[in-house]
Amino acid sequence: MRPRIYDGSGRPAPQRTTLRAGALTVEIEAGTLRYLRLGNHEIVRGVYAAVRDHNWGTIPAVLRDLHIEQRADSFVITFTSEHQQGDLHFVWRGTIEGTAESTVTFRFDGEALTSFKRNRIGFCVLHPMTVAGQAVEIEHVDGTTEQGAFPQAISPHQPYFDLRALTHEVIPGVRAEVRMEGDTFEMEDQRNWTDASFKTYCTPLGLPFPALIEAGTQISQTITVRLIGAAANVDVSDSAPALHLDPTFSSPLPDIGLCAAADRLEHDAREFQRLSNLIIHVRVDLVVDDGLEQRLGHVLNDASASRWGLELAVHLTENVEGELAQLRGLLEKHRVRGRLLLLDAGRLVTSPATLQTARRIFADYPHNLDIGVGTNGYFTHLTRNRPDP
Repeated sequence: MRPRIYDGSGRPAPQRTTLRAGALTVEIEAGTLRYLRLGNHEIVRGVYAAVRDHNWGTIPAVLRDLHIEQRADSFVITFTSEHQQGDLHFVWRGTIEGTAESTVTFRFDGEALTSFKRNRIGFCVLHPMTVAGQAVEIEHVDGTTEQGAFPQAISPHQPYFDLRALTHEVIPGVRAEVRMEGDTFEMEDQRNWTDASFKTYCTPLGLPFPALIEAGTQISQTITVRLIGAAANVDVSDSAPALHLDPTFSSPLPDIGLCAAADRLEHDAREFQRLSNLIIHVRVDLVVDDGLEQRLGHVLNDASASRWGLELAVHLTENVEGELAQLRGLLEKHRVRGRLLLLDAGRLVTSPATLQTARRIFADYPHNLDIGVGTNGYFTHLTRNRPDP
């Protein structure tokens, strides 16, 4: 019996079809190539085509004319994918072919039916996170090659540019080449956004975007994955992984908090009661101005009523010295305990100068107060502006 997958959408999961191309197995789902493997060795997490508008919105696809021709060790799939939203209308024809020689080719042939602005149209290739640290041969669009490695630590910036092909070893004696044609590709480390993959995408972000696509413009791309080496000698018999759960093992939940919508925790008594066993702290975002003491009083009363810990995120302006001194006085007056997050307004990451000023002003603070700095945005902002430890 196949497991039932719940994703919160209320819709049934898309149907997957498992196919074989020589020694390779691959799953096909809604026009996307997923989990291309040699035996139990995952080579590619996914290959898909995205149509992204001028705001990086991904325009949903409507698939039609899906046809699957399946044989014992090869297959051919054809379909049409239509993307339409507002003034954007784009249609492409997809062909995925797997051969007995352990090669899978995914072709994309599309046409813009209207004129619109786009940030990206075309393929994305996902290598699984399990290849982190492994050697990879990189072929660039000019035909030159270099030896590199998939990043071991999370790479804050694109590790490789101007890509035509990536080749890495799957098992001793067998390598996998992923060749990308029709555009210039580059790689990003998606672990920056908590995705377990390395994404190789087109078009390069160094080019101006959004770009105008005129009606009638045709776009064609091809992704080819092939094995190099004695793949015929590899055991590709199905062996489903087994998951064993230890019923004697338990672990506490991580600390879970809520963000206040404004400077008040507007929940009724029933909501407080229901959340009291789950929520550890509440975060409130504040600025230092003449109304801070009144707002802080409301926050402290609400937090006391709920018996939750307090996390104050304070957004500082250029007057860091004066605002931190004012903040220190108010927090000490109200005997505030908990967490204090210091953020520089207009900056992606709190500056070292703000941290040093806070260390000096709060050096002898008499109550238990943990002070943190960092980013109010994405993890990638922090890792691109790493603080000096």
